[in-house]
Formats: sequence, C-alpha cells, structure tokens
Amino acid sequence: MERALAAAEAAPPARCFDERDRARLAAGTFSLERKDLIVGYAIERQHAPRNMLWWHIEGMTIHIVYTTFWSRQRREEAFERIATRMKTCHWGKAGGAGG
Repeated sequence: MERALAAAEAAPPARCFDERDRARLAAGTFSLERKDLIVGYAIERQHAPRNMLWWHIEGMTIHIVYTTFWSRQRREEAFERIATRMKTCHWGKAGGAGG
C-alpha cells in the first residue's frame, strides 16, 4: 500500500474538491469514509483495469486492505498526503472544472 500511495502522490491529482468539500474540511466534518474513498480512488487509478469487473474487484480489494490494516491515524495521514495536492473545482464557473 505504501508503494501504491507513493505512486498516487507522484501522479497528477485524480480529483478536485468542490467548495462544499473545502468547507467541510475546514469545519472538520468531512467523513473518514469519504476520505478513504478519495485515497482509494487515487491509488486505484494508477493503472488501467482489464475490464469493469476487474476494476470493481480491484477497488474493493484496495478499500478492504486499506481500511482493515491501516490505523485511523495512518489513513488520516494518507488522506492529507493526497488532499494537499488536490485543487478546488469550480463547476459551472468561468475557467471550467478545476480552473
């Protein structure tokens, strides 16, 4: 998992936060489950799946391993490593998504 996380950090950010997400982060109300999903997605997108079935199996495996064997503190640290690189989305505004 550590190598996969390092690869995710080296790649361009997989997603962006919208303004509502940024407000939840600032208020401390962004759920751990959502943080786990963001980290899992960042790890999973490092290679192309063979097909949709494998994509779902791989994503489920990453999520189970990550949430089962990593402590809450390590998961929070992993989220911070990924989240600090994520931009803010500006959907529907001048500049387009992520602009």
